[in-house]
Amino acid sequence: MEPDGEHRPGYITFQLDSKLSIDEQLEIADRFAKAVTSWRDEIAARVDQQRTAADELEAARAKIARLKAEAGEAS
Repeated sequence: MEPDGEHRPGYITFQLDSKLSIDEQLEIADRFAKAVTSWRDEIAARVDQQRTAADELEAARAKIARLKAEAGEAS
């Protein structure tokens, strides 16, 4: 599997023993898909957390700027 379309760092090599039955291969593929989905969901959750933190920081900065501007107008 080459998610980036190239054989660079970040690629995943996954091999199945050709002696496994098709049912065994399917069982392994299902477990693999479940694990990859879980991994992806964990990454997505971290992205959401980081995005939320960045959004909150930006909102706080905007509020500080607004309050400074209001304080300057009141003087």
